[in-house]
Amino acid sequence: MTWSDALFLVGAPRSGTSLLQQVLREQPGFASVPRESDVIWEPYIHPENNGWKGEGFSGAEVSAEISAALHQRFSELAVSAETWRRWSSAGLMKNPGMARVLRLGYRFGKPVLALLKFRKGKSGSDLRLIDKSVHMGLWLSFVHTVFPGCRFIHIVRDPLTAIPSIIHGWQQPERFNTYLLPLDFDGEDFQWKFPLPPGWEAVVKAPVEDRAAFQWIAIQEAILRSAGELGMPYYRIRLEDLAATPRETLEALFAFAAIDWNPIAERYARELPKVNARESKGNANRQWLDKISPERQERIEVLRTIFGYSE
Repeated sequence: MTWSDALFLVGAPRSGTSLLQQVLREQPGFASVPRESDVIWEPYIHPENNGWKGEGFSGAEVSAEISAALHQRFSELAVSAETWRRWSSAGLMKNPGMARVLRLGYRFGKPVLALLKFRKGKSGSDLRLIDKSVHMGLWLSFVHTVFPGCRFIHIVRDPLTAIPSIIHGWQQPERFNTYLLPLDFDGEDFQWKFPLPPGWEAVVKAPVEDRAAFQWIAIQEAILRSAGELGMPYYRIRLEDLAATPRETLEALFAFAAIDWNPIAERYARELPKVNARESKGNANRQWLDKISPERQERIEVLRTIFGYSE
């Protein structure tokens, strides 16, 4: 099937994309894949495809065959909002065994999902796709070409709390691993975490603070650049506004996304879920600024101004 009017959530890591996805994927009429969709896009955007210069589609053009294959893969793996609500209310999404079930779904696709009746409810042709990936900001033009009628929601978080959270992620040995880089780093291969923007070579041996700042800046600048160049339907919200005034923030977001207000939206307007929550430490978050380059500090401040965080 072909998905029309798809909705994509983009942003830097640790900035609220998972929270927003949980709210939106349960809205009536939507479907989304069981986990982040990186495994679907990866064959086309893997950095190995373009000589490890960073993530992104490196082909001369996006063929009709590529677009059809991606639409088909989403059709095989998409889970209806009704199913998300049913499984979430039963507490199954917090069950460790559920991750193994979802991995089977990704491996065997439609047969496993059909067996589990994930698609119970509306037919696929009646559903809108909603998808999110913190990598996607680096290759939005590719997404926009594959899904020409799509809309993008960009969620941001103050970098003074977002970047320390990325730093913390880099310090977790078993989490957020993405690419094993093809280079010798002190006698060992280097395990990269989170997205791999072009220019990563300049920070791979830099302090983790500088590496995390580089990633945050690269993703935000890529999203803003694509939004301007593509003229795509684009809407930005701040995580802090969603937390402080969920009803007003969601109402405005729903108007952009053409989602009718409904009892499920009302429930989330009263109480947001807690997803990957990590409390910030106030002014202590500024300590990492001393470990990054002045040029990166300046670019962070420019982006803070654009996003409305400047004091």
